[in-house]
Amino acid sequence: MTEGSQLIRGLEGVVAAETRLCDLDGRNGRLAYGGYDIDELARQATFEDVAYLLWHDELPARGPRERFQAELAAARPISDALIRAFALMPRDTDPMRVLQASVAML
Repeated sequence: MTEGSQLIRGLEGVVAAETRLCDLDGRNGRLAYGGYDIDELARQATFEDVAYLLWHDELPARGPRERFQAELAAARPISDALIRAFALMPRDTDPMRVLQASVAML
């Protein structure tokens, strides 16, 4: 190491990416999605609300929320083959292993 250079430990001060979706202020312990504090979202918003916020840059009103929830529900059916595969897995299988196997089967 040359004189005057500094050893940087960890990722402090390293910018990995810039995005309009998220604001992270580590010094003040603040994380915000779309301008909304994550603590507020965790207490008051549903998963679907936050997904809508990230995709549409605003929290949904009742009508758009209901349509979005219906769209998401329609996109997540589980195939009969996957259900049969679940039935073959031992009940005490680690949930992450079940998820890993399920993704591989998809």
